[in-house]
Amino acid sequence: MLVLGIEVPDDLLRRWLGWFAPPVQPFAIPPDLAGSLELDDDRGRLTPEVRDTFCLYGLGSSALVWLTEAGARRLPASVRRSQPTPHRWPGSIAGREVETVVAYVEKGRRPSRHGDVAPATWDAIACALPRAQHAAVTLGDGWALHKPSQGWMSPTKVLASQDLKYSARARGQRLHRRHLR
Repeated sequence: MLVLGIEVPDDLLRRWLGWFAPPVQPFAIPPDLAGSLELDDDRGRLTPEVRDTFCLYGLGSSALVWLTEAGARRLPASVRRSQPTPHRWPGSIAGREVETVVAYVEKGRRPSRHGDVAPATWDAIACALPRAQHAAVTLGDGWALHKPSQGWMSPTKVLASQDLKYSARARGQRLHRRHLR
């Protein structure tokens, strides 16, 4: 399957679905509420992919509890609404899982132009490409490889160098250049 112009193998697509709408999901809740509901604070289960899906950064003193959809209904509505991002349950996307996760990955992102880069350009830079989590690398011939964030939903893609500069603009961010050999 092509997502943003990049071939996504079936096994990776299945992992995306598991991170996007798992049957048991993390909730950041006040520690006293976790105690009163007899829920364990279990940060050890939080993988980087699930952390990114549910935007669980800087939890502070919150308890991180893991709940099914039925278990989540035990939480006060105000706590469910205060989560950093909405929870998506497998049943809510049943029958359209693939379309839903692909739409999530593609939303607001430019398609990659991997296929437009000449094979000679790929060959020339193959040994120098870093395995960066958040980077842009010019490939030559007006192309750049771009990994906008470390999240699983942010693929490494190819853009025209000028498009990359425009897509990465943000107040306070600076462009730094390094020469790879």
